[in-house]
Amino acid sequence: MDIQAEIDSFHPGQPTRMKSEIYFPGGKGIHVAMALEELGIPTTLAGIWGSENGDQLQKRCMDYYPKINISGPFVKGWNRSCYSFISKNEWHDTELLGAGPKVESKVYEEFIREIGENSDTISSVAICGSWPSGACLTSTQKIVEFCEIHAIPVFIDTTGPQLINALKAKPYMVHLNRSEVCKMFSADFQEAIALLGEQCEFAAVTDGKEGLYLRSKKGTIHANVTLDQKVISTIGSGDCLLAGLIGAHYIGLGEEDSSKRGVACGAANCIRPELGMLNKTDVDLLIKQSYIA
Repeated sequence: MDIQAEIDSFHPGQPTRMKSEIYFPGGKGIHVAMALEELGIPTTLAGIWGSENGDQLQKRCMDYYPKINISGPFVKGWNRSCYSFISKNEWHDTELLGAGPKVESKVYEEFIREIGENSDTISSVAICGSWPSGACLTSTQKIVEFCEIHAIPVFIDTTGPQLINALKAKPYMVHLNRSEVCKMFSADFQEAIALLGEQCEFAAVTDGKEGLYLRSKKGTIHANVTLDQKVISTIGSGDCLLAGLIGAHYIGLGEEDSSKRGVACGAANCIRPELGMLNKTDVDLLIKQSYIA
């Protein structure tokens, strides 16, 4: 659950009273799924849901997108919350991430089984964010390997051991930001992009206002967008950009058009008040303002 909270400031050792708070369905996977629904692409949102607030999280997703298909097991505990602070000082856009529930192996196996049972209807799979505590470190890798057997492309947006293990299975696309990819390979930006590109079909690396670098065997495409509208929040823009790339793959666009659609979706998120969401009308406009740098 994304909670946008307005504050004046934080003072160590003293209480901080929030001036307002607004709740949105959040998390990388939810952001991607809702963006795809907004783009007109039928989507199943598969997740592990906390018994305390998971049903409320599902309901909020369906308030926005009633046709979205939601699946996955429920577990004891709360789905994690993310506080995003609005402030007029250095605390603006600071995030505080909750821990979330712990899962047992049988829950993970049930989750994987649901994906397997629907493999004949799946055109692609996106694995986004971190697994709950208790999941094995090869969870993402196993899904990539399963999907490879069924010729299903997998888009990944995660870091750490899950990503390192998943790369052994050669996923279709990996999305990281500049900081993540440089840290992962202990290399400068362009070298890190090239190294990531060797381990997947497409490496999609975002660099804030500098846009997207999409690396394939053909080379690297640098796409960006001219954004004249006021930026409200950048939270979730990377998730929406990934949704744009998945959507582009779904309709069969080439690399340059896919890159422009991706940056348009990322920018569209920045001008919508709800965190991690976009409007298709904004995307259609921003695609015309997107360009290959």
